[in-house]
Amino acid sequence: MYIKDLAICLKAVEYSETSQIITFFTRENGKISAIAKGSRRKKSNFESPLEPSSQGDIVFTDTRGKKLATLSEFSQGMQLRNLAKDFLAYRSALFSAELLMSFTEEYDPHPGLYNQTIELLKDISQNPAERTFVLSRLILFQLGLLKEVGLLPLLKKCANCKADFGTSAFRQVYFSSWANGFICIDCESSFPEKTKVSLRTARCFNDLQKLQSADIGWEVLKEMERILIKHLTYLHGKEFRTTRHLTRVWG
Repeated sequence: MYIKDLAICLKAVEYSETSQIITFFTRENGKISAIAKGSRRKKSNFESPLEPSSQGDIVFTDTRGKKLATLSEFSQGMQLRNLAKDFLAYRSALFSAELLMSFTEEYDPHPGLYNQTIELLKDISQNPAERTFVLSRLILFQLGLLKEVGLLPLLKKCANCKADFGTSAFRQVYFSSWANGFICIDCESSFPEKTKVSLRTARCFNDLQKLQSADIGWEVLKEMERILIKHLTYLHGKEFRTTRHLTRVWG
């Protein structure tokens, strides 16, 4: 049985001199792994070897009971050549792919998350030189992913005592991955792995519209991203391959 779907390439591994094993994130079927026979040949059904972040229409065999599907067709859609021209945009795209690999399951569809990923890739490929724009879009994507998979941190209340953000208990803010959210000053002593968060950054987490502001500070964005990377790494259980390269560009 052949299935048609929209897909983003998350990972491509050489399988032989002529073939690849590809992991896709599809709109209607979730994450799938497929063998692309002949994809490394100069003339193949796939136009060229598949690379992470390439996107388009695919046709594959439905082999849910087997280890690998077989990719029959791949028609590349939007072109993302600009990603390769900017280090931050390119690494952000690779990090988004690694997050999808880590936080989604085989054949578990998340069409909303697929759409968010497409929007991220479109946006950062069109504005690769605007580093504040690229990083703000990556932050929004990460929060959207955590919400989609049911792991969004509690940011509007203390994750421990449930005090409302903005009250006197939040005259100093902390983030705890153990508690999965913000911790107020009255509870922080119970969470030794906490991270101190500036009030400006905490307010941005609570009002994501601020990320659309042209005057949002680069230091705020970096602090938000560091918190998210640390939290995602905690949830994942190990360091991501792409984060070291991603943070290196911040200076």
